[in-house]
Amino acid sequence: MVGKKKENPRGRSSETTLLKRVVEVLDTLNILDSIPMGIYCKDKNARLVHVNKSYYSEYEENYGKRFGLKLPKNVIGKTDFDLFLKEHAEKMFEDDMQVIKKGKPIINKLEYFSTPDGTEHYSITTKVPRFDEKGGIIGLIGYTYDITEQKKLEREIARERSLFRSLMDNIPDSIYFKDRDHRFIAASKAKVEHHGLSPEDFVGKTDFDFFSEEQARRMYEDDDYVLKTGRSIVGRGEKVVHPDGRVHWYSVAKVPYRDGEGNIIGTIGISRDITDRKRAEEAVRESEEKYRSLVESSGDSIYILGRDLRYLSANKELLSRLDLSSMDEIVGKSYGDFHSPAETKELSENAKRVFDTGKVVYHEHRSERLDKWFLRTLSPYKDPQTGEVVAVTVVSKDITEQKEAEKKRIEAEKKAASKRAVAEAVAKVAAVTSEAAQKYKAMAEEFKLAQEKLTKETALFTNLMDNLPYSVYFKDRGGRLIRINKHFLKLFPGKPSRRTPDEVIGKTDFDLFPEFLAKATAEDEKRIIETGKPMIDKEERSIASDGSEMYLSTTKAPIFDREGNVIGIVGITRDITELKRSGK
Repeated sequence: MVGKKKENPRGRSSETTLLKRVVEVLDTLNILDSIPMGIYCKDKNARLVHVNKSYYSEYEENYGKRFGLKLPKNVIGKTDFDLFLKEHAEKMFEDDMQVIKKGKPIINKLEYFSTPDGTEHYSITTKVPRFDEKGGIIGLIGYTYDITEQKKLEREIARERSLFRSLMDNIPDSIYFKDRDHRFIAASKAKVEHHGLSPEDFVGKTDFDFFSEEQARRMYEDDDYVLKTGRSIVGRGEKVVHPDGRVHWYSVAKVPYRDGEGNIIGTIGISRDITDRKRAEEAVRESEEKYRSLVESSGDSIYILGRDLRYLSANKELLSRLDLSSMDEIVGKSYGDFHSPAETKELSENAKRVFDTGKVVYHEHRSERLDKWFLRTLSPYKDPQTGEVVAVTVVSKDITEQKEAEKKRIEAEKKAASKRAVAEAVAKVAAVTSEAAQKYKAMAEEFKLAQEKLTKETALFTNLMDNLPYSVYFKDRGGRLIRINKHFLKLFPGKPSRRTPDEVIGKTDFDLFPEFLAKATAEDEKRIIETGKPMIDKEERSIASDGSEMYLSTTKAPIFDREGNVIGIVGITRDITELKRSGK
């Protein structure tokens, strides 16, 4: 029978003596002071008997500043109750006693505390017993280092992965990633389900597993072009014949897939089904000649739009109104390419009613481009075979003269009413006393002084804003920019000189930045507006003017009106890319 092996006190004593000597040697060589973490030794009563220099800096940066405490110049002989808040010191003392009295070490314990402003902080602590030469416990040796930034990074990575997965699972387009051997390594849910496979079975396949030799070879050559040249393929139309004979058209984009160092490690593809648009174009072409002569002879603008509001056909009158000379300049272009966002939204809403109901829609429209009024008639254009509404025919009739006549009639009625109002006003003014007139004069003087003061303060504020080395901006509750300084323009991809303050005022981040950045910013600002609490020094990633990745530190705070309601936010953003790259 083999008995339980007893612990050798001498062996433990010799190990402790060795550890003690190592600590003494390291301390003699000033090596402990160069280690970037707080290292300390305590006696049996949990009093400090030795600390390195980093202990002071770790305390100052990660505890003192956050709780308004200051570390004494000499901490030797002090306990944690002398240095930390009671609730934190009690937890530390409990751990110390576990090590000192029970001889049980605490290895890499994750510790957490929250500062009065709600900021979370994390650290890793290790404590091991100290033995004398006879093997008796005489205290402990411990070290602690802050991992708050690491925790923040872990959360950010998890959030990025969640956003990416959410996008890939919900976007209707087929998105896929391939390695340099043309094998699929990831794909959106739409792409995987299109081929009737699970994500696990899809990974590792190639286009040759799903398409004919001819089609797969063409796709292979496109991928090879992107891999070898580093150039993108954008907006290419592809006709795909499926094994069951179905024909689909896709708009395909392929771009290089690069690693963190910029090396091409594969390709990224996006395929959008444009079969409906193609069918609509073909249906329009089939019947176009039947009514071309009638359309061309009309004095009204007549044109046909697909579901995506792209022009499928147009008559000469519309070309003339848009200052175009040929049909090639408009077919395939979007309505929004020739009209303002407001006009595009107006037409989109009315066209949607036609597609949804199949009924004719009438509405009046004012052209910003021509400064004229038009009566539009939107009629459904149906596929002869299926009866499905595949396009909308728009007839736009100039009704500017009728609108002007209506305007003159209304103005005449307003003038008559104005005359009556003036007569009544004159009678009231005559009744105003001299005392009221003097009060009005005094108010006018006060208003003039206030206006002059406001002008000076506005000039000072503008000068301060434009000379700050940071990006400063103000937004309303809808996330629209209402004021910025010059430095803010440097945040955009491309040369800053291509944008002016007037071009960005009134815009939101979704108009100016990539969607993933705008979405993250919108979530932060929504939280600030809802809670009334600021966001301090949040690190964000963006895209620099040369296309490289840049890091920003952003502080945002709510703006309140006199009643205490949040009416917007003010933000300050600093470029910390060089600091991040230098590792500081």
